[in-house]
Amino acid sequence: MHITKFKSNQIGQVLKHIERPLDRNYGNKNIDLDKTKDNYTLIDGNIDKINDRVNEVKHLNRADVVKLVGVVITIPKDYNGDKNKFFEKTASVFEERYGKDNIAYATVHFDEKTPHMHLGVIPITKDKDGHEKLCAKEVFNRTELQKMH
Repeated sequence: MHITKFKSNQIGQVLKHIERPLDRNYGNKNIDLDKTKDNYTLIDGNIDKINDRVNEVKHLNRADVVKLVGVVITIPKDYNGDKNKFFEKTASVFEERYGKDNIAYATVHFDEKTPHMHLGVIPITKDKDGHEKLCAKEVFNRTELQKMH
């Protein structure tokens, strides 16, 4: 599992990478465009969906605010089960843990050496008064990261 925090100005590029349009040149030589047809989306996402959700909650209106946390989940090397079910269950666990409204996207890539899923979490938690707020530091703190692994 790999986690990356993204600010507003980075989200568009992340979504383009995940969508994997065929008319683009990719620097990553591990991408096999003949297998891109095998990629699929479990949860559709776009920049408007992310911004709409962020605008529903308290947040600082600054360029450096983390609006999205990208999680890349790979299939364990010794896994012999159904890969599609693995990714479906993983996306479901993230929806339960962080809230269905806070999952921005979930897309599975089979066109690289290791099958993996890109999953985006809008890091929303509750403040001391019970109001929702955007705060990646609180949602993905050290304890949470240890639990995820």
